[in-house]
This record gives sequence, C-alpha cells and structure tokens, in this order.
Amino acid sequence: MPSKIINTVDAVEVAAKIAIDKHGWALSALSEAAAALARADSQDLLIQEVCGAIAAPRPLCVGLGW
Repeated sequence: MPSKIINTVDAVEVAAKIAIDKHGWALSALSEAAAALARADSQDLLIQEVCGAIAAPRPLCVGLGW
C-alpha cells in the first residue's frame, strides 16, 4: 500500500478515535449532570452541581494505536 494511502487510513482512524472520545466525554458529563439533578435539594445547588459536572475536567485520551 502506498504511504499516502496508509497516512490517510491512519488519519481516519485517529479522527474516529477522537470522535469516540468526545462522545464518551459528553456521556460522562451528562451522567454527572443527571446525578446532580437527582440529589440536588435546591435550585442553587442544582445549578452549581450541573455546571460543575459539565465543566469538570475529564481525560480526553487519543490513542494512536488500536
């Protein structure tokens, strides 16, 4: 296989991995926000916890090998 095709395949695989990682991050944030909704006992606490869940740093790992 020519190297240009291999590089294209590698780029597509990396792009797919990044997309999967982003979806995982979004699902994690949604899960945390839903849990905050379940446990919040006031509007202020709800806002604080949902915002915290969305803004919490999560690892966005991009693996170059499968």
